[in-house]
Amino acid sequence: MTRRAPACAAKGNNELLQLWWRIGQVIRIRRTQEAWGTSVIARLARDLRDEFPTMKGFSLF
Repeated sequence: MTRRAPACAAKGNNELLQLWWRIGQVIRIRRTQEAWGTSVIARLARDLRDEFPTMKGFSLF
């Protein structure tokens, strides 16, 4: 392992944390703007899977 590896891992973790933070903000905004029963989370999960096809964890199950 090189000396840069921990710094690269920390940067990657920071990027992922920022992504999850933004996803949480989108969920919060959409849930307040859209009516109950409009499948906000299901649609967002589908949108994320389409946008990031190689990432895992964007499903409801």
